[in-house]
Amino acid sequence: MQQLTQSELYSALRMSPDGLLMIDLPLPTTPLAFTRLCDKLGTLLGKSHTELEWGADRAQARYSLHDMDLLLQAEWLCEAMWLTPSGYAHGYPSAHDALSALLSRVASG
Repeated sequence: MQQLTQSELYSALRMSPDGLLMIDLPLPTTPLAFTRLCDKLGTLLGKSHTELEWGADRAQARYSLHDMDLLLQAEWLCEAMWLTPSGYAHGYPSAHDALSALLSRVASG
């Protein structure tokens, strides 16, 4: 996988109508490539992933940021990757607000 920059990541993120932060990047083709993507995303978020979970056609990584816990999810059957909060600080009234704050942070670098 090529070097993932802050601007490339920001360009690849979009909020879906159902409140997920979609990642419009090609799906990694191997478990190693997914792990490398998780590592690069962790670098850009300022926190390493705390765990990886694997299924037959999906994988996920957990990130514990100072104001929210995030799940990076990849599903090969639906050919999609997205971020969703699994928990967030009381300052955010909704998951959408938490993800919007994350998107702003990524944009400002």
